[in-house]
Amino acid sequence: MVPFPENVILERLRTAENTSPGSDGITYKHWRAVDPECRVLHLIYKICLQNKRIPSVWKESKTILIPKDGDPTDMKNWRPVTLCRTIYKIYTSCLVDCLRTWSTSEGVFCHAQKGFMPHDGVIEHNFALQTYLDNARRSQGEACVALLNFSNAFGSAVISTTLRRAGIGDDMIEVLEDTMNGGSTCIATENGVTQPFEVNS
Repeated sequence: MVPFPENVILERLRTAENTSPGSDGITYKHWRAVDPECRVLHLIYKICLQNKRIPSVWKESKTILIPKDGDPTDMKNWRPVTLCRTIYKIYTSCLVDCLRTWSTSEGVFCHAQKGFMPHDGVIEHNFALQTYLDNARRSQGEACVALLNFSNAFGSAVISTTLRRAGIGDDMIEVLEDTMNGGSTCIATENGVTQPFEVNS
């Protein structure tokens, strides 16, 4: 695999929001201070890509549950937020950049694809919907709207098969599969943290 260009890593680090760090406590601010040119990260990621593997410790996380409205005894009414190591998050965001560049150049994305894109497509969809409804209201006509909500849409896709069909190389698929398998998390509760358990895609 071709290594990530240093400027891609630098941009990912530069634009990363200072969210809570993973179990190692290393924030993006720390990376910016000790590796401002991303030379160390570049070397580490180069080795990972050559071996098509990342250290298993990168895949360890802690999950915090944030309550939504509704019955608190129903797990659907809790939003899980997973805290991962920043080194892992920068790595995966560089992979996303590579995938996005490849997908765009190969014409893989449908023009209606708005999620997981660099611009805020939700605003565009909201604007189109609002315009449609306003036109119907002005002309005193009718509007027919169907909203689809796929539960666990991302987790339901067979990612490797989909990417292989789209024509991405086996090396990239192996790299991606490694990031998605062998992970573990523990849940932070008001009574403490649970034992880690395995999480696979």
